[in-house]
This record gives sequence, structure tokens and C-alpha cells, in this order.
Amino acid sequence: MAEALDRANQAVQILEEACGPVHPDVANVVLCRGDVHQDAARYDQAERDYERAVAIMDQVSGFATVDRLRVQSLGRLAGIHRVRGRYEVAERLFERAVEDAERCLGPMDLDLANLLNDLAVLRKSQGRFGEMAPLYLRALAINRKAFGPDDPRLATLYHNLGGLAHARGRFKRGVVFARRAVELRERALGPDHAAVAADQAALAALLDAQKKYDEAEGLYRKALGVFERSLGPDHYEVAVTLNNLAAIAHARGRTGESVALYRRALIIKEQRLGPEHPETAVTLNNLGMSLMVQGDDEEALQVFERALRILDATVGPDHPRAVVCRRNYQRLVRKDETPRT
Repeated sequence: MAEALDRANQAVQILEEACGPVHPDVANVVLCRGDVHQDAARYDQAERDYERAVAIMDQVSGFATVDRLRVQSLGRLAGIHRVRGRYEVAERLFERAVEDAERCLGPMDLDLANLLNDLAVLRKSQGRFGEMAPLYLRALAINRKAFGPDDPRLATLYHNLGGLAHARGRFKRGVVFARRAVELRERALGPDHAAVAADQAALAALLDAQKKYDEAEGLYRKALGVFERSLGPDHYEVAVTLNNLAAIAHARGRTGESVALYRRALIIKEQRLGPEHPETAVTLNNLGMSLMVQGDDEEALQVFERALRILDATVGPDHPRAVVCRRNYQRLVRKDETPRT
């Protein structure tokens, strides 16, 4: 990672000297440098690079690569805003990028397919599940036409269709998509790749929802090992998997274990996403549930209140996650108000 960043910095400097600071070649390398930062979860630096790439591409014309590079830059900038929980900003940028891609690149372009997939992921974060399937299916059709039905590049869309099924409570249907994602990706990359581990974790979530805890827990633990080895112990994917393992421990009555796992996940999310991010609030809500079962009502109350403050401020009180968190908080309040004899 450090070597890739050094080379990107050198390339930017060389191209700025040769072409000037406002040139598509500079934007392209700055975009690649942003990707390096994002892969390392250095979101501030990634955002700055993506903003610069968009600014350059908004100023240049007369180059054959301008339209595609502008669309890619907009998509990357939208994506980093989504990761950071700025959903309204991300939505405006994604919609602009999709419009530009359709107009300039055509309705069957692969960059358009990527944007449709990313916009659907944003819709999930916004709780707008009904708008997701047409976006995923359109992206899948573009990719199937370009690559064929068995290409591993379709795995991401099957993964995301499984995630949509999970969000809508259609767990059996989601397992079909998730297993297909694992099959395609593992065939191409092998069993110890982080992308395969992400597919396995998504499959585990669907099995977990059907109370098939043995297979789900095994998949989560396998994925966690891969993530820790390949991405590092404080990567966001590690936090997500710890959160999900904690949920299984909670469901199986291992409350002390679930509290410990949620605390680990929370530390990573606070470090990587920030203390006011809606994904941080999700783990706070889950920690509150385990604390309540464990009998630590005072801390649980504080945790639920913090989660609600974050969710109300970021996604709004009507978002499904905020509704669930408020319901859990009210359960605890009612429990405390019950007279004891």
C-alpha cells in the first residue's frame, strides 16, 4: 500500500510538470491515488483526491477520455460520501453521474452498470428498499451481456441482490443469490481472498436470519480470519463481522461474549467511520440489547440514547434503523418503569 501511494504521488508530480495541473491525465492518477487511500480507509485523503479529480474534469474539454473519466470521478466522490454517511450529498452526485453516463456513454455501458449498483447500495443505506431491485437487475443485465452468465464479475451483483433480500426479510431467496456469489468469486480468486470472505459473510447473515446458526457462525469465523490476515485487525470489514458474530452469540444466550464482540466492533467503527456515523449507531443499538439482557440497564440506556441521537441526526427518525432502535429504547424504559414487588 505504501509503495502504491509513493508511485501515485510521483506520477502526479511528473504529470503536473508535463501537462499542467488541469489535465485529464492528472485527474486519472489523482483518482487512482484516491482509491489507494480508500482501500486503506483513509477517507479524508480519498475524499480530497476525488474532489480534485471532479474539479479537473469539470474544467477540461476536447479530450476523448473526458466523458468517461468525469463519470468515474463523480461516482468515486459519491461513493466516499456514502461511506461517510452523507447520503443526501451522495445521492445528488450519483444521480448526476448516472445521467451523464446514460447520455455520454450509452445505456449498456459498464461504467453505467457500476453506478446503478452503487446507487442501489445507497438506497439501502437510506432505507429505500423498493427502489433497489430495478437498479441491480439493470446492472446485472448489462454485465451478463458483456461477460456472460458465469463470469466472476457478476458476483458483486449477486452479493448485493442477496443483501437486498435480507433487508426485505426474504431470506431463502437471498441465500440463492449469496451462494451464487460465493461460487463465482471463489472459482476465480480461491477460498482465502477477502472478496470471497465478504461473500461468505453475506451468506452467513442470511443463514443467521433463518436461525441456521451453526453454518452461519462457521462462515463468519472463517471470514473474520481472512479479513484480519488480509485487511488488518482494525478494518471496517472486521468490525462488521465482529458485529454479526456478536449477534449470533446473543441469540444463542452467550451474552457476555456478545457484549465483548460488540465493544470490539464499536471501537473499530468509531475509529474508521467516526463516532457520529449511522453505522456506529447500529452497533451501539446492538450493544444496548446485549447489555439489557445482561442486566446492565444503566449503560444500556446511555447506549440507546446515543444511538438514537446519531440516527435521528443522520438518517432521520423514520428510517427503519431509527425505528428499531427507538423501539428497543422504549422497551428498556418501560422495563424500568415496571413496579417491583
